[in-house]
Amino acid sequence: MEVVGIVFALAIITAIWGDQIHPPKKLIESVEYSLDFASLNHTLEVADEVIEYQPTGLSYSSIRLSHKDFTIGVSLQNPISEEDKTKSKGESNATDIQLSSTWGRVYYELFYQDYKGYKIEGSDDGIRSNISSLNYGVTAVYFFNKSFRPATLFGHTEKNRSPQKSSIIEVNISDVKFESNESLIPTELQPKFSGFGEVTRVDATQYALSYGYTRQFQLSNFYLLLKGTIGLNISDLKFKNSNLKDDVTIGTAIGIGGDIGYEFDQSLFGIMINSKRLSNTSDYNTYSQIRSFGSLYYRFFF
Repeated sequence: MEVVGIVFALAIITAIWGDQIHPPKKLIESVEYSLDFASLNHTLEVADEVIEYQPTGLSYSSIRLSHKDFTIGVSLQNPISEEDKTKSKGESNATDIQLSSTWGRVYYELFYQDYKGYKIEGSDDGIRSNISSLNYGVTAVYFFNKSFRPATLFGHTEKNRSPQKSSIIEVNISDVKFESNESLIPTELQPKFSGFGEVTRVDATQYALSYGYTRQFQLSNFYLLLKGTIGLNISDLKFKNSNLKDDVTIGTAIGIGGDIGYEFDQSLFGIMINSKRLSNTSDYNTYSQIRSFGSLYYRFFF
């Protein structure tokens, strides 16, 4: 936990003496320290039967510097304790990069996720190191309300939060690969998931379009942001070693998010959570992936 301790110590120092630090305004407008949690889960479904694939809990200690709509930072994965490794019978490894910014009434995000090692929920086998997934793409959110300011809610350089609301439209384009060098479905479960056969790989190029709503509530110095979207997900699905044929499908795209915190004179302290589920159904067999991200953050404005 050395990395967490260093980031926590830097946050305390900034909170106490930040008003005495004067970096060049042309270079740095805010600094953020955070403990981040990320995950890329997968599910296979047939009727009421579901197999869930989850990596071990991965967390990162992060520091970000921002200027206007541009943010640069570094994140280091926190080590997993020996106790947690024993409980999960192994550990996952991941490279998880998520970059975001705002431009006018548009919020956009680039992401790259490479995970190795998954646990099959309900199985006693522990982490299967031969299961991996790769997911990358872009998300863009447009806010219809002309007075809505995404930079104050999703950016890092504007602090003055106030009650806001807006309808939104979200576009997500991504490519995901979920694979193993043997069947993704455990032998004992294959009779229930015969539609998938002995599938060893799923490829999905996805184009999701969603409509939703977001609202910011303000009570004194406390703030609460809620966001929800629902829409369609068009996917070009490809299977390896499966009874299913390659297919273009129409599924669902569902997203939820929230941000709650407290605003000080020169800083913010809060918790943010976002999750997006994209589903694809072929011949009554459904493959889904869930991309989740959470953050406990402290942001200081110079």
